[in-house]
Amino acid sequence: MFRYFLSIKAFIVLLAALAVAGCGSSGSGEVTVQATSISKAEFAKRAEAVCAAAHRSFLADLEKFERTHKFPEEKSPYETVWLSELANQVVFPNLEPEVVEISEIGAPVSDVAAVSKFLNALQQRLEEVRAVSRELNKTPTPFKRAANLAKASGLKGCRENLV
Repeated sequence: MFRYFLSIKAFIVLLAALAVAGCGSSGSGEVTVQATSISKAEFAKRAEAVCAAAHRSFLADLEKFERTHKFPEEKSPYETVWLSELANQVVFPNLEPEVVEISEIGAPVSDVAAVSKFLNALQQRLEEVRAVSRELNKTPTPFKRAANLAKASGLKGCRENLV
């Protein structure tokens, strides 16, 4: 992300976008979404509310993180440490609970496959970032695949904040 953006503000905007759409869990494995009798509209309303709450929390945590952590120079030795701390203090605590919360809502029968693909894409990407924190720095849109799947699952508000 850093090599693509000129300022910390642009980076913050991208991270804020991740918070709204993110999902994940600390464990590995497949995310399961149960088919329920919930309507598409109710599912979208509840899932988007989960994303919005995580977004607010993410922004508060990011602001706190910025006050206590100096933004590193690109390719400095501190960059990897900074990215790891950012992931552990801001990204994971706000994004991982979302996959659980959204999956626990369940989905309409016709949307289970699409919602499962979305949540599993987010889960997989979070696991990649957990394994190598520099993954956050490889592209300006590290959750692009998940964003596209969010849109396909009807979670447009979550998707718009991932890209």
